[in-house]
Amino acid sequence: MSFSWGILSTGRIAEDFANCLQINKCIQFFFSFCFEKKKKITTQILFKKAKIIAVGSRSQQSADEFGKKFDIEHRHAR
Repeated sequence: MSFSWGILSTGRIAEDFANCLQINKCIQFFFSFCFEKKKKITTQILFKKAKIIAVGSRSQQSADEFGKKFDIEHRHAR
């Protein structure tokens, strides 16, 4: 099972999150406060197969730069 993500920002927090998804280290950093211990195992399985499939930004240039950096095909602006 894989888990697809769309990110609606290109700021620092979005960049940190995208980096974490790519290196599979974000599970505890972002989600440990959300889940009980027994649910963390399921969360780890989902995030090990995570892929960012889209990014949205206020400007197309920012979406394109972010998409290029993280190899995201679908890049959107308002």
